[in-house]
Order: sequence, then C-alpha cells, then structure tokens
Amino acid sequence: MKVVKVKTNYYLENEETKIKLEPEVVHKYRLYSSSEVANLELVILDNQYYFYYKMALKRLSSMQSEYMLRKYLIEKGISKPVLNQVITELYKLRYLDDYEYALNYKDLKQYQWGPRKIEANLLTNGVNKEIINEVVELIDEEEILDNLLSKELRKIKSSIKSFEQKLIRKYYNKGFTLNIITKVLSRHLANIDYDESIDLEKEYYRLKSRLEVKDLTKNELKYQITQRLLRRGYKLDDIKKIEE
Repeated sequence: MKVVKVKTNYYLENEETKIKLEPEVVHKYRLYSSSEVANLELVILDNQYYFYYKMALKRLSSMQSEYMLRKYLIEKGISKPVLNQVITELYKLRYLDDYEYALNYKDLKQYQWGPRKIEANLLTNGVNKEIINEVVELIDEEEILDNLLSKELRKIKSSIKSFEQKLIRKYYNKGFTLNIITKVLSRHLANIDYDESIDLEKEYYRLKSRLEVKDLTKNELKYQITQRLLRRGYKLDDIKKIEE
C-alpha cells in the first residue's frame, strides 16, 4: 500500500482499500511520501489505536465506567488487542477510573434516586460490588430525605394520610429505604401546620356534584361520598361535619 495525500489528510491506499491515517501515525512513521510503506501491519495497528483512543476520549466527556466504555468501543468495531491497549493507557493517565466514576455518579444522582437504585444502576454499568458498597456508604440518606420531603410537604393538597402514602410509594420506588422514609416523614408530619378540612370540603362537593347526576337515593349518595373520601384518607368525623 502507498501513502496518498488529499488536501491536508493522508491515506493508505491500494486498488481495493483506502485507510485514512491519523496525524500521530503520519508523524511517527514519517509517512509523507507516496512510496511503499514498510512495517505495514504495525502502521495499521497503530492507526487503529490512535483512532479508537481519540474516540474513547470523546466518549469520556460523559461519565463512563470501564464496562460502558468497553461495550461502546466493541460496538464501534475495535479489536480486542487494540481495546486492551486503549483501556490500559486511559487507566495509566487516570482518564478512566471506576471508583471516581461511581463517586461522581453518586454525587450526581443521590438527590434524584435512593441508594438501592444507585446501587442497581452501578451494577448494571459494570462497577465492582466492593466499589459500589464503599460509595453507597457515603450517602446520608436521612439528610437527603429530610431535604426532599420538607419541600414535598409544602405542596400538600389532600388528606394528610393520602399524601403520606403517596410520598412513601414515590420515594420507595425511587430507591430510598422504607424505614428511613417513614421515620423522616413521621418527624415532619408531627410538626406540620396544615388544615385538611378546606381540601376535604372541596373534595366533598366535587364528589357530590358528580354523583348527584346518578339515580341514587339520599342514603346511597351519602354512602358513596363517604366511602370515597375515606379511601382518600380523610377522617370519618371530619366527613360527618361537612355533611351536617
């Protein structure tokens, strides 16, 4: 194969193949002339290395574990020897580090997801279990929930019980620990200054207006309204006050 220059780029070329040369390879092997290339296999291997190395660096502009980066490069067609060479160099320069990746991931996600989900996602992304355990231990789940739930309770527009159950489900599904959710929530609810009777009254008359169009007796209407309000967490004594 011969070296061919097209504008500012250099290519290895024969009748069947054309390979663009990375600038590092051109300079390293001084491939400036159109003569036949010595050490062709080595040149091609080095060219692949520099091509995929730069691809890996670009990919690392977003957080990547070693597993994620390997998977990406394999999908792009890298050979195993070149892959190992690229990964080794990235570790040597500390551009790739699964502990740092896990730590940064924790910092980024800990106010969005709980420890269980962070742990599951890190496992999926190929991080070693020992690293995950060490990083997850750094999460102060109670402090984070204290911050998140105090903001949530400013938005309450229903019965306290209903809102409490909604928050428990929401944060459990986000990966937070159930007993810590209930502990922090109970602490906030014990000090909350909220009169749910206003929302109860609105909900009562909304249900009454909707159900009155049905062919119900007075007692049936009262029963259905009461049952629906009870399911939504309102207290029976408070419902009776509205009815009276």
